[in-house]
Amino acid sequence: RDLVRSRGLGDVYKRQLLSGILRLGVSETIVHTWLPYFFRELSENTPNLDVEITVDVTGNLRSGLLDRTFDLAFLMGPVSEPKIENLNLCSFPLIWVASPALKLPDRKLELEELAQWPIITYARNTKPFAEISQKFSELDELPARFYSSSSLAACRRLTLDGIGVSALPMSVISDGLKSGRLITLDAAWTPSQLAFTASYPSVPFNPIAELAANLAVNVSKPVSYTHLRAH
Repeated sequence: RDLVRSRGLGDVYKRQLLSGILRLGVSETIVHTWLPYFFRELSENTPNLDVEITVDVTGNLRSGLLDRTFDLAFLMGPVSEPKIENLNLCSFPLIWVASPALKLPDRKLELEELAQWPIITYARNTKPFAEISQKFSELDELPARFYSSSSLAACRRLTLDGIGVSALPMSVISDGLKSGRLITLDAAWTPSQLAFTASYPSVPFNPIAELAANLAVNVSKPVSYTHLRAH
């Protein structure tokens, strides 16, 4: 263990030593951003490693860490448990968007105006949904309608088709904005940005999970991500 910890991430000894299966849980937001670049780095550093990937919402990923279904998870963290190690990854702001077909005014919009349409958002057992639903529950007008989904691809599709308004990360909506099929909304309130961690059980020691978590930290940094994307 001490020998493994003492070497650099690209060390030949590590590459030969670390084999087996990494059971990885991933939030879908990460899938849409730097996950492919992480796997490129992981493959280069651990060529003998197999990976079993599960994409799910943070609540389920957290449960999977605690019951040891997963060796490592990239999720909205941290996981506040004594035997779970959390490494800070990246944060993504949420951006209000809608189809131009909704003809929303080009000015600052109050939540009451957004609530005229269904609010398309993350699944009900997530932090974003809890925050957004709580904020809209404070309105004096008719209650907002929520179309929640564990699939960001589904949220994007519904928003593109003009079903409602949504707050999504740029990585999910960038193509729609570039094509003009989506427009950004200047809302009076915006949800908190999504903060992610690489979390894994610290006991028993798992060198594969530790190595992969540290690789994720490096890849998720904006400078590293930009460099990898350029290549």
